[in-house]
Amino acid sequence: ALGVRATSWSPDGSCLAVGSFDQVVRLLNPLTWRVVTEFTHAQPKLLPRASLSAETSALVEEAPGQYTATTNLGTLTLGSVKVDSTKLVPKVGVGLMAWSHDGNYLVTRDESMPTVLWIWDMSGLCQILVQLEPVRSVKWAPSEAVLAFGTGGGELYFWT
Repeated sequence: ALGVRATSWSPDGSCLAVGSFDQVVRLLNPLTWRVVTEFTHAQPKLLPRASLSAETSALVEEAPGQYTATTNLGTLTLGSVKVDSTKLVPKVGVGLMAWSHDGNYLVTRDESMPTVLWIWDMSGLCQILVQLEPVRSVKWAPSEAVLAFGTGGGELYFWT
C-alpha cells in the first residue's frame, strides 16, 4: 500500500476498510489485522458489463486514462484527474467510503475519478455509478440498503 487515505469501520465492527493511495480498499480483520480481501479500482475498460449502472451502456477508452461512457443522457467523458505530485495530498486513491447499515455494501470513490461511485459487496464489485459532476457526499439509509448521494449540482440521487 502507498499510504492510508481513508478508513471506515463496518457497522458491527467486524471489519475495517482501509482506502489507500494505490487505489485499493483493503478489508482488515480487527482481531488479526490481516487483509481479508482487497477491492481494486481497476481501469473502467476492465470492468464486467454487468457492473455498469443501467444508465451506462458502454465504456470506451479514447486515450490512456481517458474514457467515454454512453448513457441515457448522452456521452460523458471519464477522464482521470492528473495527479499533481507537488501537493501534500494528491488527488489519487480511495478517499471516500461508507458502509450500508447492515455491512453488506461498501460504497467508495477514487479521487482520480471523482464522477464515479463504486459499490461493493463482500464478493466484489456490484456496480459502478457514473455521474455528470463529481460526487461530493454519500450516505446510506439507517435501516435499509438505500444510498443517497449528491454532486456539485442541485440534484440528490439514490441507489437501491
